[in-house]
Amino acid sequence: MKVIPAILEKSVLNLEKRMKLAKTLSNQVHIDIMDGNFVDNKTITIHELAHVKKKGSIIIHLMAFTPDRYFEDIKETKANKVIIHVESTKNMMNVIKKAKKYNFSLGLAISPETKIEKIKKYARYFDEILVMSVNPGFSGQKFRTEAYSKLINLRKLYPRKILSVDGGINTETIKEAKSAGANIAYAASAIWKHSNVKKAYAELKKYA
Repeated sequence: MKVIPAILEKSVLNLEKRMKLAKTLSNQVHIDIMDGNFVDNKTITIHELAHVKKKGSIIIHLMAFTPDRYFEDIKETKANKVIIHVESTKNMMNVIKKAKKYNFSLGLAISPETKIEKIKKYARYFDEILVMSVNPGFSGQKFRTEAYSKLINLRKLYPRKILSVDGGINTETIKEAKSAGANIAYAASAIWKHSNVKKAYAELKKYA
């Protein structure tokens, strides 16, 4: 199971610092982008991310309505993957079609209140399904245990699909998420709240 550092930042300076640290832990980093409409929070913008010096693989978790309107700007970030929410558009097939013009792959996120039935008709178009184990928008929330049953059911439906989990990750929840079928855990506060991020990351990896 992969453990990928996740970053939620409003400050470009703090983003740069955390990205630098993240690269000492993993060759991939997950960046949250929020526009303040889809969720009640705002982060650095895609335009700001495009101008940050970076190495390795960038995964953008886009929490915004009508995600395809950001795709042209996302191209400038050189992101390898963009994760969008199933709840973010009323015309998902149009979003999928537009994404084919770009070099990034697509992931599909599902929020805690959303039933997995809502993603069934779209799942085959996505490389990854992300189960949100907290309400999207803020770091440091408690893991919602219904995410385990979602992962178990999704793994039965899609045996070969990459399944990931995001929110409330710690040494206990990462172990349970792995057992439920997750291939990837995105971890934020479990890493960044510690003074020694390498030690915190290594501790998570022990249970992954």
